[in-house]
Amino acid sequence: MQVCREGEAIGVATGLLLGGKNPVVLHQSTGFFESGDSLRGLALDLNIPLLLLIGHRGWHRNSPVTDSAAKFLEPVLDAWHINHYLVETDQDVQRISTGYREAQQTNRPVAVLFGRDGISS
Repeated sequence: MQVCREGEAIGVATGLLLGGKNPVVLHQSTGFFESGDSLRGLALDLNIPLLLLIGHRGWHRNSPVTDSAAKFLEPVLDAWHINHYLVETDQDVQRISTGYREAQQTNRPVAVLFGRDGISS
């Protein structure tokens, strides 16, 4: 299901979960920041098992990170006690399943971040 703004995605996903579906939320890091209040008020306060797939905009392993979105993403996730995994290569793809299982087992949001190179098509 598409939303008009990324900030609406957590609320829509919560409704789908309450209706018996298993949604996954796809954000870019800046859209994740926009979703902060609904993430806090719904997913965290209500213990919603939600997988967040987040494009880690501006993140680079081997070069300086200058994008503030990349600098803030992991510290924000850590401050909210949201466990997260990084996918950088095809070999990391299993981290998506790991994150999903963890969200289901802990009844908490878990994030999977996609680094600069992501995975091959």
